[in-house]
Amino acid sequence: MSKRSIVFAIAFFYSLQIASLSYLNSTLLSQHYSSRVVSVLYFVASALSLFVASRAPRLMKKIGVINTAYCALGISIVFLTSIGHVAGGYTLALAFVGYFALISTGYSVLDVVLEHYSPPAQTGAIRGVYLTVTNSAWVIGMILNGIVLKTHAIEIVYSIGSIFLCICILLLSRLGHVFHKKKHAEFNIRHALHTIITHVRFRRIFLCALILQIFFATMVIYSPLYLGQFVPLRSMTILFGIMLLPFVLFQYIGGKICDHLHYEKRFIVFGFIIMAMATIVFISLPWTTPLFLFGLVLFVSRTGAAIAEVAIESAFFRRVTDEDTAIVSIYRSIIPFSYIIVPLCALLLFSSYGIMFCILAVVLSSTSLFIAHHQL
Repeated sequence: MSKRSIVFAIAFFYSLQIASLSYLNSTLLSQHYSSRVVSVLYFVASALSLFVASRAPRLMKKIGVINTAYCALGISIVFLTSIGHVAGGYTLALAFVGYFALISTGYSVLDVVLEHYSPPAQTGAIRGVYLTVTNSAWVIGMILNGIVLKTHAIEIVYSIGSIFLCICILLLSRLGHVFHKKKHAEFNIRHALHTIITHVRFRRIFLCALILQIFFATMVIYSPLYLGQFVPLRSMTILFGIMLLPFVLFQYIGGKICDHLHYEKRFIVFGFIIMAMATIVFISLPWTTPLFLFGLVLFVSRTGAAIAEVAIESAFFRRVTDEDTAIVSIYRSIIPFSYIIVPLCALLLFSSYGIMFCILAVVLSSTSLFIAHHQL
């Protein structure tokens, strides 16, 4: 198996455990805490995730990329096992916060390793394959949830997630002899931020990535809570499985098109418009609407997200190398940052799910118009 294939395999199992849990986290937490407490837990976990992500590049330089991954995976296994075996209280809250805080570190390591094996001329295609692999894991994760939850309690999924992380550790050991010796550029967060702020195209890419992650965060945290009012949990996992298919179907070909035609800007604008329209339709559907129509609307919304995501990834990674660990880390920190913004807004500004999703649609539409009139 080639080194790049090993990276893809690690990404698959890492994403599989995240996919299996992401749309269940808010449901599990809501069984023990109020919706406001759930929002606070996501806020705290995301703030801690930003802190961890800011330290990850320095840790990679000090102990090596692979050793950093071993630490993150090992601690995550402990937290997942705790979540699966405790019944509420402070222990569950602390375990969730700790687990969530380490997610972005795993993805930062994968980005650095994959970038090492990515020739610049093939960035779009390789990122398209990478996203297809990881998003296939998301679809499989939803199917797995539907099977497991038919006969088991929700907590068992967290124990299964621990097994997937153990597989990641075994696969990771096959890359160690290369990356223990790899020397990265001196970590300089100020220089990385200066590069991003002063480079206008970097700023616009980061803006697009932030808006996309705000969309994902809103859907991950609050769509299960909204749908859970009238859709059974097992049916919800089927809906989410259908919803995630566009990421598998469209991102590889999208990456190839970005490589050959450089359609990143068009894809982002088009994708955001689709997401905005589908979000409005989603929140407008009455509770008595057949489930397949909810599935169709969610499928359309993720078609736009899949197109936009591969274009943003291609545009960003075309401009960095595996030496730019600080910039990559800041880029991946957008994910936990979005999980700070969304719960905070939900706590302070929004009185209903309808208002929240409508504001999201307005933000998506405004961003698409802005990008349409500026160079990317």
